Amino acid sequence: MITSTARAQRAIVEECLKWVSQRKAFGKPLASQAVIRSKLAAMIARVESVQSWLENVTHQMNNMVRPLQLITFALCSERNYSRTRTKRSTSLDQSRC
Repeated sequence: MITSTARAQRAIVEECLKWVSQRKAFGKPLASQAVIRSKLAAMIARVESVQSWLENVTHQMNNMVRPLQLITFALCSERNYSRTRTKRSTSLDQSRC
């Protein structure tokens, strides 16, 4: 599921870039507006972070032994869940997951 979502995100960014390069606002190309470039940059950064996460998980699944996978992914899931519930994180949480 995450792979198809990541691909869909990339397709959306591609369409946004095409649209921005074609559209004009106030007599200037929309891409010349700093606000638009900033929003596109933020969107691209989020898409790249999803891709990085996907590649990291795939690498771990292919190279870790099964017992270590279960422990690592379970700990990360538990820490991420508790982090979102308590709204605080520790350096240990960030370094492991």
